[in-house]
Amino acid sequence: VDSKDHLAEWLMPDQTLGPEYITTPFYTDARIPAGDIIRIVAVQPSTRVSVYTERQDYAFTLNNPGDVQTISGVTSPAWIRADKAVTVGQYMLTGSVGGSSGYDPSLTIIAPADKFITRSVFQAPFNLGEPAFATQFQKHFLNLVCDSMARTSIRLDGVNISKSIAPEILTSKFRSSPFFWAVIPITPGKHELSCDTGFFSGTLYGMGYTDSYAH
Repeated sequence: VDSKDHLAEWLMPDQTLGPEYITTPFYTDARIPAGDIIRIVAVQPSTRVSVYTERQDYAFTLNNPGDVQTISGVTSPAWIRADKAVTVGQYMLTGSVGGSSGYDPSLTIIAPADKFITRSVFQAPFNLGEPAFATQFQKHFLNLVCDSMARTSIRLDGVNISKSIAPEILTSKFRSSPFFWAVIPITPGKHELSCDTGFFSGTLYGMGYTDSYAH
């Protein structure tokens, strides 16, 4: 498929990486469920990795630092566990693969589970005023992941998520992992996430006509 997006992300320092991650699928308007691409990169030799998805489980060894394992077509959360620290990247495919012009490739580097947090202030971008960019991003989403203690106390802009915004986070536990997740539509502008108990992480992303971002 002809897609020319140049994807680049600032990698996390090795000392901040961890052995456990959870990814959640990008919520696109794909008519064909092509899924996401997950890439796991070794930073130490002889790293054993297990990946659990809804449809299939994987187990492999990355023999050398810099070795990469690619898993394509992931349409569910992916729970990644390794015996050593790894880097994990998640890719949104070009919209033409999914039969849509409403998004395009993106890449985000996933935070390890031991770096989950209790507060985050973030901003979904506004479109520029020039006519060529006025409708650049038409949808914004937050894929929220948390542990069992945080799911009842997470607030988005002061509103408890489990009570009104995304009550499904109370029960959407992925397999036997300790993680719960939800997809939340976001408006452009500044937002704040916080919780009184437990920890959370997330991916903010947006899409428009043959365009997208994720971080």
